[in-house]
Amino acid sequence: MAILNQKIITSFQSAIAKLSGYERRIFLAELTQNHFNDSAKTAAKTLQVSENDIILGQKELTSGLRCFENRYTRFSKNKWN
Repeated sequence: MAILNQKIITSFQSAIAKLSGYERRIFLAELTQNHFNDSAKTAAKTLQVSENDIILGQKELTSGLRCFENRYTRFSKNKWN
C-alpha cells in the first residue's frame, strides 16, 4: 500500500462525496485496487466509507456488470406505508 498523506485522502473523500451509485462504487473499487492492495477493509477505514460499497464496486469492476439500486422500493416504503 502506498503511503497516502491526509491531503490526498481528503481529496479522495471530496471526490467520493460528489459521486453516487454506480460511479461512486467504481471509483471506490479503483482507489482500492490502486492504493490499498485490493483491501476493502483498509480502504473503507481510511476513506470512511462503507466496506460493502467497495466490495460491490469491486465485483462490478471485475465482472463488467452494473448492479442497479432498487430506489423505488426503498423510497416507496417510507412514503406510502
